[in-house]
Amino acid sequence: MPSLYWIKKAPWAALIAAVLVIWIDSKLFEDRELWLKLRARLEALPEPVVRLELGITKDILQLKNMRDAPPEMRRLIILGNSRARVGLNLRNLRDDDILQAKIAHAGVSPYVMRTFAKEGAALSPDLVVLMLSELDTHRPVELVPGACFRSAAALGQLLTSEPSLTWEQRHEVEQVAVGAFLNSYRYGDILDRAYLNDFREIRIQEEEPASKRQDQRRGRVIPRKQLVVEADNARFRVRRISEPDVPPPPIENIEEIRAELAKSFKRKKIQNSTLNIGYAIAFGPHVETQRDLIEKTIEIFTNAGSKVLIVEGPLNPLTYLLYDEESTRSDFLAFVEKMKMEYGVHFQSIDETGPYVPKDFSDLLHLKGTSARKLSADVRKRVVELLDG
Repeated sequence: MPSLYWIKKAPWAALIAAVLVIWIDSKLFEDRELWLKLRARLEALPEPVVRLELGITKDILQLKNMRDAPPEMRRLIILGNSRARVGLNLRNLRDDDILQAKIAHAGVSPYVMRTFAKEGAALSPDLVVLMLSELDTHRPVELVPGACFRSAAALGQLLTSEPSLTWEQRHEVEQVAVGAFLNSYRYGDILDRAYLNDFREIRIQEEEPASKRQDQRRGRVIPRKQLVVEADNARFRVRRISEPDVPPPPIENIEEIRAELAKSFKRKKIQNSTLNIGYAIAFGPHVETQRDLIEKTIEIFTNAGSKVLIVEGPLNPLTYLLYDEESTRSDFLAFVEKMKMEYGVHFQSIDETGPYVPKDFSDLLHLKGTSARKLSADVRKRVVELLDG
């Protein structure tokens, strides 16, 4: 009888409403036309404002294309951060019977790869390319909720490995957890940029005197939102968002390092946040966490029958001034050897695609056009060999 009492007293209306909300939420974001509209609206805004959101939107559309493609098409998935976006341009593979999905933009970390693994493996890719280096294995975990895919198992693995993140990055952990259940929450930033910007300003430029922002035909001040959107038409120069007050790395000779960097980047100031990325490459408990996330990703793909190629992502040699490159890279290479032995992973190192010198890079992390095209050509040859093998 007590059980019957609780059944009668259960808040059925609220439970049914919750189920309906979750169901509608899951179905709404399956609509390809919605994603095409989101992409179009995001592309109308200056790229610095929507870099991550536009990258995720393109990810979703590529994955939908792969999901709907004929089974005879060979499937290639590329995973990496913005270094892979710039350095792995394999679009000319479209000439063959190869369909690719390139999940490569800011925010893609070993944890994001892990959240994607199960969904990616379900697409039965013939080959998965991971661009990795000590930048990925030897930097602390930094959660970017908007870039994550839905995976409660990945979150469980992460927090089991580094329970301190539950407190240190508690807000991000909460966002990742809720986003694993509600797409509308997970894609909230995309909706915010694409639609709510119609009612709210996104400031990416420094304020200018009204006299400099007047419409010459009507003599009126241009609204901030219109100024941002019209910047895409080169009527106004888009200025980068000013960097927050981030302290430089605690290195004694940091000013000497700045002077050395200035020789290669005479027209570009290297921000403290970028210097801190290099400085963060170090040994610590986080290394095991990052390696475990990568290994689980590889395990999921190889168990699904996919080949895996790790491409070593090059770093500007000037970055070595900020961390112990010799020991961390040796440790990264030892990890790759372990993956080769245990999972049959293939590897393409910078010793094969390089050498790389500072003039090959536009900053500390990203290759310039000519060097990026050379790396892409080298990787393309290896990709074709593995797909044909």
